[in-house]
Amino acid sequence: MAIARHIALNILRNETPCKKGIKAKRFQAALDTSYGDKSTIEYFLSTHALAL
Repeated sequence: MAIARHIALNILRNETPCKKGIKAKRFQAALDTSYGDKSTIEYFLSTHALAL
């Protein structure tokens, strides 16, 4: 579970358009699942685009 938590925190830290703190981002993702989905998709697209 610790690995999943670290991955989630890294995704929220690397989210650049949003200038909220980590606590606010976690709360937003808990309330609105589309926010969490959007952040995750953007993170994986940006990291895998560099590998291509």
